Amino acid sequence: MSAASTPGSIGLAGTAGTLGAVKHLHGTAHAAVPTPADDCFALLAALEAYPTWYPDVVRDVTVVDRGDDGGVRRAQAALHLAYGPVSRDLDLLLAVRVDRPQSVQLTHVPRGASSGASFDATWWLDDDAGTKMRLELDATMPVPRLVPLGRVGDAFADGFMQAAVRELGRRDS
Repeated sequence: MSAASTPGSIGLAGTAGTLGAVKHLHGTAHAAVPTPADDCFALLAALEAYPTWYPDVVRDVTVVDRGDDGGVRRAQAALHLAYGPVSRDLDLLLAVRVDRPQSVQLTHVPRGASSGASFDATWWLDDDAGTKMRLELDATMPVPRLVPLGRVGDAFADGFMQAAVRELGRRDS
């Protein structure tokens, strides 16, 4: 999803007080790791393992559909996103599209007016003297009217990237 996309209206649980407008968050994060791209891809494509390496945010993942190759095609994910006074628990159905070994795309599948939230993420991998990793994240969520959201999308993307890099380092050692 591009930054120019306008996802539909959503509802979220977990906030006290009055919510303001639905706001779009876009964030990116980059890292270079010595790990081969195939190993990075294996980590990022195994959605069911995300709670083991980023438990503060990815609380649970249940695979609901696998392709003929055994890869995840759809997964139910419980995420907890928090930044300053903004905290949201998201219950999402995600479609998974992979292009081995260059990308893993997670796309929110809406389930009606009370479907929760919009959360799309694409991991990009470039095998060049190790692996260059990039994450593009888009989310839509209602927030209190006066909460500044300047770099929140980048902070969310950076959190995912740091957790992935830590896990790759742990596996490489």
